[in-house]
Amino acid sequence: MISYGFSSPSSTPDLKRMLEELVLKEGFSWIEVGAWEAENSPLLSALARFRKDHELNLSVHLRFVDVNPSSVVTEIRDASISVLRKDLAFAQSLSAQRVVMHGGDIGWFDFLPKDSPCYEDSMSMINNMRKDHFRVLSDSLTLLADEADRLGIELLLENMYFPWELPNTPQEMASMLRNELGGRIGMTLDFGHSLVSGFDPTTYVDSLGELIRHTHIHDNDGKFDTHLPLGHGSLSLRPSIPALVGCNGDVTLLLELPLRRIEDFIEGKHLLQDAAGSPL
Repeated sequence: MISYGFSSPSSTPDLKRMLEELVLKEGFSWIEVGAWEAENSPLLSALARFRKDHELNLSVHLRFVDVNPSSVVTEIRDASISVLRKDLAFAQSLSAQRVVMHGGDIGWFDFLPKDSPCYEDSMSMINNMRKDHFRVLSDSLTLLADEADRLGIELLLENMYFPWELPNTPQEMASMLRNELGGRIGMTLDFGHSLVSGFDPTTYVDSLGELIRHTHIHDNDGKFDTHLPLGHGSLSLRPSIPALVGCNGDVTLLLELPLRRIEDFIEGKHLLQDAAGSPL
């Protein structure tokens, strides 16, 4: 059965309003909290009180700023693993069912334009760097998957969009999750990231199918990750949403939006329901 979710605000009054409007009135059944809210006691207390009386599934987005589990510098990689382990413990303390993480980056951001005479040589160097970071990330994910299994939490890897981030292409994501990790962890398909990276979300569905168990859905113009409400950018929900539902009927469709208007979430859910019910 398809589930619908939303990202949590940082404001406790806003959270209470969203729980009332979206969960109790509109039937949303998932909420996602950032691990960076670990010190936000009023927010977490309000969420815990609500979940004591009402059924609400929870995912936690692990920290990613200054965190790089793909770093080839051992000290940085180990420190990042330590941060992410702490976030996993935080997720367990909230009785979260899932956690979502970013894969990191190669630490190289000086990309030449394609018309540069040095472009090919530069990309060859960068692609070799990606291979080294890819191997480190595979080892890191194995360690984190062990910890997530021990804690009884589902670990999911999110697709990224900058060329220096890992992983971002459908092929790279499939290679990591299917070949390197043998399907041990799943994927969070971020539709907005897909647009900015230049890939139709359907290409991820074609490559990863049943491994996509969770989503972050928001719109943009294909250039910047602006997290717009659905219908305010260039994102088309067809055929990607019906294709995804066809591969995994239990997928969570989660609107990852800043709280501009409660109506953005309600209207977004209606658009997703309409798309999910359409024929392939």
